[in-house]
Amino acid sequence: MQTDLLNTRQVLLPTQNIVLYLPPATAISRNSGEEMYWARLWPTALAMAAFIDRQPEWVRGQRCLELGAGLGLVSFTAARYAASVLASDLSVDSLLVMEKTKQAGAFDNVTVLQIDWAAVPTELAFEVVLLSDVNYDPAAFASLSATLRMFLQQGKKIILGSPQRLVAKSFLQPFMSHCIQQHNDEVEGQAVSIFVLA
Repeated sequence: MQTDLLNTRQVLLPTQNIVLYLPPATAISRNSGEEMYWARLWPTALAMAAFIDRQPEWVRGQRCLELGAGLGLVSFTAARYAASVLASDLSVDSLLVMEKTKQAGAFDNVTVLQIDWAAVPTELAFEVVLLSDVNYDPAAFASLSATLRMFLQQGKKIILGSPQRLVAKSFLQPFMSHCIQQHNDEVEGQAVSIFVLA
């Protein structure tokens, strides 16, 4: 990923504006054989960023970990309020793009790192887990569910943003007994739900 070819997009949130770096559409289409889900700014990320910006008490003063951060919008939004944010993704290209946003925006309390959500390092210190639109592939549901159950058993708070797709319902159902707040929204024509689990 050539970071000198990146585009920027200004994301207007209720109380802040974030300039986010993202790959040009041509770079994404060239890699059509490889799914680049991380490279798009999805409606769920926009909804979740707005939710955190409106209700920062969920992350204020906390150490946060975002899994599957993609372009990092949720992480960078939380960074204004959190003590620290670990913005992670499995894609190396995603990390390069997030690092560019981090440097340009002087997000000094954000650390960008590569993490597989099926093998989160045990030495990481965090209280809040951020997940935006990660429950799209049924093949990954078992490992992702196991990770979320582990976090809940450890007393972590989870903020999970999910589009209201049919495939998402089977993933979400087992966690609804842990839901302490639900917020429904519509962004770019997509119905989205944000769940706070504890």
